[in-house]
Amino acid sequence: FNILGIIYIVLVIGDGAFFFFMMVGWHLPYPESVSRWWLNLSIQVLCGLFSYPALINLPWLIAHTVHLSSPSSSPGVDFNGSPTLSIFFHLPPSTRSKILTLKFVNISTQWINQWSRIKYPTYESSNSYPGNILCNVFFASSFIAGISGGIYQLLQEKDVRKDNDAAFEDGPLELIEKVRNMRKEGMTLNEIITEIQRT
Repeated sequence: FNILGIIYIVLVIGDGAFFFFMMVGWHLPYPESVSRWWLNLSIQVLCGLFSYPALINLPWLIAHTVHLSSPSSSPGVDFNGSPTLSIFFHLPPSTRSKILTLKFVNISTQWINQWSRIKYPTYESSNSYPGNILCNVFFASSFIAGISGGIYQLLQEKDVRKDNDAAFEDGPLELIEKVRNMRKEGMTLNEIITEIQRT
């Protein structure tokens, strides 16, 4: 992760937690109008944060979609038809197509959701018809498609690593499993970090 990625994750987690606390009423006894204002602000910020990856991932999505229709889309070769160790290119074309479809649904519904939040910016307008339908349906659609696509990609890439153990670096699932095994062996946190950095 670079510093921007770390900042982004902190912002999403922080604002997501704040939104949840406001939604379930775990906050100071504000007047209802004040609580609704903060709740609406938190979801507006969260929506904007989700629109950021929807923007920066669009070129990646387009490039891989075009690549799937080319003769060089066989597993193991990149955009130019050259051998590559980038693991996504080693997934079968049908698997990549499913992942790209989920990502397309995620990105397109997120932009509709972002438009809905701009069109219906207040708590009242976003919680009354038609704002409540547009804001909530497309927010849920984008979230579900994004999570589903991410999990499916991780699982498929894990299978590729399992079949070609020495060819690829560990992914998130492999790192989690490795850390769990190290903890079972009694290694300290500093020892685990040192070992991961070494490998």
